[in-house]
Amino acid sequence: MPKFLCILLVVILCGCTTDQQRPTFKEKYNIYADPVIDHRNKVIPIPGAEPYPAQVFRECGLQLSELEDFINAIVRRMDAKNLTEYHAIQDRMDTLFRQFHQDLEMDKNKTLYTSPEGKAYRVLLDYYMIRTEDRLKIAFATVQYMKYQLEK
Repeated sequence: MPKFLCILLVVILCGCTTDQQRPTFKEKYNIYADPVIDHRNKVIPIPGAEPYPAQVFRECGLQLSELEDFINAIVRRMDAKNLTEYHAIQDRMDTLFRQFHQDLEMDKNKTLYTSPEGKAYRVLLDYYMIRTEDRLKIAFATVQYMKYQLEK
């Protein structure tokens, strides 16, 4: 009897501690929402943003709407419920990434480390391979910072 009560107690405690209503990435990271400005931060108005990639994206002429679609596809890929949905979203990401590569117009004179196009390509490749929430937060904040700069 005590062994049964111990097992029952463990099952109850484990069942109560798991969060069954975990918010999805789509709920947490709505890339189309207005930027949330942190007025306490005097250096970067959007916490976690990387200003240099946002500046490079603008210099290279990448469209904000395409970047938003790209980050949104990453968010949806992380929330994919099955393999079919995952592959459909991945196909969309592949299409957007190829479009970015064509828009950057890389040639023999532009390298990945000395030209703004190369920096933009490396950052986009980094975003393309995002699999963790920490990297997603940075990508999200960077695109939000770019949106903030365009509205300013």
